[in-house]
Amino acid sequence: MAAPRPYNFVAVVGMSPAIITETIFEIHNQKGTVPRIVHLITTGHGAPFVRAKLLGEDVNNPFSQKPFPDTEVKDRWTPFCADVLGRSKPVEVRFHVPEVNGRPLDDVREKGDDTQFANQCYELVEELTRPDALPLIGSIAGGRKTMGAHLMTAFSVFARRTDMLTHVLVHDPDLEGGGFFYPTPEDHGRKMHRMLDLVDIQFPPVRELLQEKGVLDTRPDDRRSLEAILSALTPYIHPVDAVKRIDLVLDASAGTARVDFVGENETLDTLSLTAATAATFAVFAEHCAEISSDEAVPAPRFYDANRRSAISAQRDAIGLLCGERRTASNAPLFKAWTEADDVSKAISSYRQRLQDVPLATRMLDIERHTTNPSSYDWPAPLPPIRVRAAYPDAYEGTWPFDALNEPVQL
Repeated sequence: MAAPRPYNFVAVVGMSPAIITETIFEIHNQKGTVPRIVHLITTGHGAPFVRAKLLGEDVNNPFSQKPFPDTEVKDRWTPFCADVLGRSKPVEVRFHVPEVNGRPLDDVREKGDDTQFANQCYELVEELTRPDALPLIGSIAGGRKTMGAHLMTAFSVFARRTDMLTHVLVHDPDLEGGGFFYPTPEDHGRKMHRMLDLVDIQFPPVRELLQEKGVLDTRPDDRRSLEAILSALTPYIHPVDAVKRIDLVLDASAGTARVDFVGENETLDTLSLTAATAATFAVFAEHCAEISSDEAVPAPRFYDANRRSAISAQRDAIGLLCGERRTASNAPLFKAWTEADDVSKAISSYRQRLQDVPLATRMLDIERHTTNPSSYDWPAPLPPIRVRAAYPDAYEGTWPFDALNEPVQL
């Protein structure tokens, strides 16, 4: 009788690595098959817990920055592979941790973190479900709920008919969160076969439908992230790809500011802004343009003492072109950004303006990343930005921006 075909295993995992052995144990119990490679999508905080508690590696706890207690550090993986899977050598384990500016993403708390983690899920699942790849079995049992949600939607987009998504349940709640990793002969009195339940999660398999529409096959290999899939689907949702230019319109005569999303021959939608939120948008666009397109902007860049005067001048320029007036000669229009909280509040006010305009939410949301220090970026690269003003000559030759061109006549 031929041995069952091996598979690749992928799981989202946080600080509880037991879900890995529990799931693979029950897959082996039901199907008799062994994983070829175990892929773990986790965070900078989650990976050390897996390395210490599952692989027995001597690493520091990311919260205390001290070694894990000896009672917690144990190689449970090697005996599991030998005793349960019948492997003389342990199955290879690969870690996949999203990065921001070359640093591991510590946690998934902000929208920007969530986007990065989603991209990691989509890109890995796409790679593991190519036509010649082994069957893929996934687990959403670990990590934060949003992490499992992204793995499930990635399966919905990319999974083939041979692929499977699972969740594992432990019957005895007293076993969860303790030292239990999988049933052993010592657990015979607990009825080993009843200790775990493997749930086969059904999901809408839309891979073939998306292939028929040309959504997947037209994506280059380096554009298989969540953002890329959403962009490919925009003709059916919001016409992001139809936006050829973004106009920041500043009308001092009316005291208004807005963003126009400009297509080939028409304005597709409009976002109303206040003078302050228009200034936040312009400053953020300027600084994003000044750094690498694949990097986020570190928050200190916006309140650094060496840049404070230049940023205040940029914000004032936008405010004055919106019709704002100084309370005294040379007095700044807006309170200077001197600390992280100032920037966070300004971005929060700006984001509130986006909520009623789907194109704005999709394209112009400023996403925060949980890094040290915090950082920000757009959901995806923007089309060209043009500034239009009722009185563009007010800053002729003294325009305080470099990346944003001088205003043109409204």
